[in-house]
Amino acid sequence: MRLTFAPMSAGAAADIAQWIYPSPYDVYNVPPSYRDDAISELLKPANAYYAISDDSSGELIGFCCFGISAQVPGGDYAAPALDVGVGLRPDLTGRRFGPDFIAAILDFANALVNAAVFRATIAAFNERSQRAFGKLGFEKIGEFSNEGPKGRRDWVIMFRPDAQ
Repeated sequence: MRLTFAPMSAGAAADIAQWIYPSPYDVYNVPPSYRDDAISELLKPANAYYAISDDSSGELIGFCCFGISAQVPGGDYAAPALDVGVGLRPDLTGRRFGPDFIAAILDFANALVNAAVFRATIAAFNERSQRAFGKLGFEKIGEFSNEGPKGRRDWVIMFRPDAQ
């Protein structure tokens, strides 16, 4: 599958804000009362969000973000790296598409800002995402907890040194 990356649009942001993930991934669901705020965050150019579509069908399949938008308060981000955040449409999760999806995002980031060293912050319970990043050479370098709008959450920081 070939992917197309585009700066986040209002339509894509509205679609993403309505995605419903099954448990235990439902922590990624945006509550209806917060959807306008979530859409606003996705649309701010400074937040560097991109909509990702299937090149052949044009269907929105996910999104990504870079930099501070991919960081979680409380994490150690002192080492130089490009932080990357990803989101895959709920019906596409668990189908072993993750590593290819993430690899395409990393290629896009490298072309966009010449990044070769990457970091990802992943919910500790999300072993599926950790495995997908691990298949691309990411290694766990840290853990932390923080208190967010949905309660206390544990996080894992994964890092991939220059793979070139």
